[in-house]
Amino acid sequence: MTVSGYEIKIYDVERCVCDAVKFRNKVGQDVCKEVVSNYLDDRMRDISKLIRYAEQLRVKSTMEKYLEIKL
Repeated sequence: MTVSGYEIKIYDVERCVCDAVKFRNKVGQDVCKEVVSNYLDDRMRDISKLIRYAEQLRVKSTMEKYLEIKL
């Protein structure tokens, strides 16, 4: 997808949540917490898929900390 002349890759929700955790220092801790919180409130969430993405993106331990706090 191209937005304002920049090419942006669109993935599924779980990948976007993992990206928010991975780049939490760039997007901000508050934004990251809000993204995770909103994801967990969604009835269509897939926690196992989220963990698989977290493993691939090497943010599993950080993601687990966020999940422990929210769940």
